[in-house]
Amino acid sequence: MEIPYGYDEAVLKKAEFWKERYKFGFTPRQSADWAWIQHMVASASDETGRVGVVIDNGCLFRGGKEKAIRTQVLKANLIEAVILLPEKLFYNTGAPGAIILLNKNKSAEKKDKVLFINASKDYEQHPEVRKLNRLGDEHIKKIADAYKVFQDIKGCCRMEGAYVCGRTT
Repeated sequence: MEIPYGYDEAVLKKAEFWKERYKFGFTPRQSADWAWIQHMVASASDETGRVGVVIDNGCLFRGGKEKAIRTQVLKANLIEAVILLPEKLFYNTGAPGAIILLNKNKSAEKKDKVLFINASKDYEQHPEVRKLNRLGDEHIKKIADAYKVFQDIKGCCRMEGAYVCGRTT
């Protein structure tokens, strides 16, 4: 008997409320990033509806089923901002990560827009762990300020229309 592994469509359809949770599609077995993101968005309050996800930045670029889901999430106007993080921030990988901020109830000025903040070069050497980087207070402030302003800032962030993002991601 074959033991199932991963989170492919057959496994996800065994869950309660799977039609509401995975309305944008099913991920490939080996990468459940967008299954988790859909689960978190579906679990978020309809009134406040905000979710922040720290994730491997590969989920922003992979093709196939993940690209199809990502495109649908963009078309549904759920992604508010994407923050690209520096490499070596996490103990278990040297790969750079990302933060995806999702919002079920975007304000009028943020509707149909996604803010991309490039913080990939904003880090300092971790003071105790030689092979790690970290975000210093000034880096965190720069990211937070860019998000609050929510407009293009040369060398820091740019605004894109969700339709453009859907075509290019």
